[in-house]
Amino acid sequence: MNQVWHHRKPRRSESDLDHLLLVDHMAALDYQPAAAVVTHVASETGLDEEDAAALLLDVRRMAVARTLSDRRVVPSAIVDSAWHAWILETADYRAFGETLGGYEHHEPQPIVASHDEYLGTVELLERLFGPLDTRFWPHI
Repeated sequence: MNQVWHHRKPRRSESDLDHLLLVDHMAALDYQPAAAVVTHVASETGLDEEDAAALLLDVRRMAVARTLSDRRVVPSAIVDSAWHAWILETADYRAFGETLGGYEHHEPQPIVASHDEYLGTVELLERLFGPLDTRFWPHI
């Protein structure tokens, strides 16, 4: 009797798929905002420049998550402040946007985000990037 061997592809886990998607966005994650942006964010948030640079990494992570998810991505208050400060540095923000495939316009939402949407964002970011800095993403 002949045996037939079936080769089955192993199913990829959600984290494997996330990793593959993140590889496509490495330019955005590796983007280094201009020194003036870091200084502006530090001024707006009261952080020193080292922490402001770390906060800007989380802004970039949030932007990448927005491109990967169908759900609404809701920033924390400090991440939102940093994002707004960066948007005002239009040339640098535009250059960053190009790493994501195009400039992302700021479109304020009149709808207040729910606590569940915020927690969903935290969960998504932790799944994609690992533990978050609770100074920037309080798990209220």
